Amino acid sequence: DLMLTRFRPTVRLRLTLLYGGLFLIAGALLLTFNYFLVRRSISLDSAEVHKRAEQLLGESIGPLKEEFSNPDHLVGGRPFREVLEEAQLEFVDDTTRELVAQSLIALSGMAVVAMALGWLVAGRVLHPLKEITATARRLSEQNLHERIAMQGPHDELRELADTLDEMLRRLEAAFESQRNFVSNASHELLTPLSIVRAELDVTLADPNVSTDELRAMAETVRIATERSESLIQRLLALAQSEQGVATKSRVGIDELARDATAHLEPLAQRAEVQVVSDLEEAMVQGDRVLLERLVGNLIENAILHNRPGGEAHIRTGAENGRSVLRVDNDGSETISEQAVARLFEPFARVGGDRLQRREGFGLGLSIVRSVAQAHSAVVDAVPRPDGGLSITVTFPGT
Repeated sequence: DLMLTRFRPTVRLRLTLLYGGLFLIAGALLLTFNYFLVRRSISLDSAEVHKRAEQLLGESIGPLKEEFSNPDHLVGGRPFREVLEEAQLEFVDDTTRELVAQSLIALSGMAVVAMALGWLVAGRVLHPLKEITATARRLSEQNLHERIAMQGPHDELRELADTLDEMLRRLEAAFESQRNFVSNASHELLTPLSIVRAELDVTLADPNVSTDELRAMAETVRIATERSESLIQRLLALAQSEQGVATKSRVGIDELARDATAHLEPLAQRAEVQVVSDLEEAMVQGDRVLLERLVGNLIENAILHNRPGGEAHIRTGAENGRSVLRVDNDGSETISEQAVARLFEPFARVGGDRLQRREGFGLGLSIVRSVAQAHSAVVDAVPRPDGGLSITVTFPGT
């Protein structure tokens, strides 16, 4: 049992045995067909039959003329019919026996040749699999950039290699995104802590610190801790949205937009942005908490990334049986098509400067995309000619 466990026939060996077995079966069928064909096609009135008859009688019978016209004629004391039939049977048996023997020898030799050729062909056909296996074994987090890059005909193995290359590309992008996410999250969490530590060090180093200075330090520490708390909440929201929707209920997107607009009104006033709402009924099935995040982040993003005196337009309604949320903002700069796609990545900001806007973390649109995917919704973002974005979230029909 241990020997059987250790011996595992390779695909190449199995293919070789399969080729050889099929060849032997085909050869045996061909041999059987030839056997019956030869038995039926042997000429029974040939000189060989005449010779066999003489051997059976033990004497020369000369030319056969009267015997053929009268099969009961006695030849050598025996009826010619009996002698002829016996000679015919012996001749056929000897001929077919020799045919079978020679055919078996030829079939055995050809089977060996066929299996050898099958072994070589199987090795050549399966060689790309060795390259795929070797590449897969070499891969790790550090060299995901390697590809199989198989050349040759576009067959099943080439399709497999191309599929694995595409999977490696996605894995590389995912690992790179994860590394960037961890790096950016660490930076964002470290910045408030550095501010708190600096304020504490300065205060502790001054033996004559005043009450006003302590209050100023406390206010700075409070703002830094609030920022850390806000970041952690957003990271948790992002993680929660990526886990999918466990329970669903009927939620009105127009209602969520109305509540978010009222909640963010102080922020809009400070940013000198006017929020214009056109809210019609838009019902969806989903997680209310996650959908609140989606709607709130879109409206907050439209306010924060706007210009003084600009407008943020919020629209909800139904189109073609689907609920739609559309948020437009004027924006302070024109955004390229390439930059729009990057904005949905975690910690991404316009211009790529993480310190450009201290009001946000660059997680808003990442959360929007993740929540939308959890609800099978589609997010479309289009840059506006005069600056800003037009973002549309289309939910599936209820």
